[in-house]
Amino acid sequence: MTLTYAGSYENETYVENQLKDIASCTSGWIGDNSDEWVVRVLNGYPSFECWAEFEVTNTGTIPIHIYQPELKIAATPEELTIRLLEAPYTLPDNTVVGACYEDDTQLHTGETAHCAMYIHVEQGALQDHTYEFAGTIEGRQYNEPRP
Repeated sequence: MTLTYAGSYENETYVENQLKDIASCTSGWIGDNSDEWVVRVLNGYPSFECWAEFEVTNTGTIPIHIYQPELKIAATPEELTIRLLEAPYTLPDNTVVGACYEDDTQLHTGETAHCAMYIHVEQGALQDHTYEFAGTIEGRQYNEPRP
């Protein structure tokens, strides 16, 4: 199993009809050949939202089962809302972000599964703060019992 892609999208902020680069959202893997990724929201303000996504590819020779990510979140619900997308979502710029794969999805050699999540900064967020959370992808061979 290889995590083959990590990316993010964010809403744009306009002040007096000018685009402002106030907050940002990034995602990426923690180390090489990792099953863990991190999402960072820098300078998030109330109502800032972004979408993070990743892909998992079976690079082995036998089928595997993967599970939806286990999130490790330090922020409180008053600061951030984070949810896996259950259906494809169209962003304001008409980019379509795919839903997250089902729990216990089977991937054959060379197959890829996609997962996306929605992040919303709430009213209780700290000013000029970076929020960071991580997720882990668990997988197993098709013929092994579920952990």
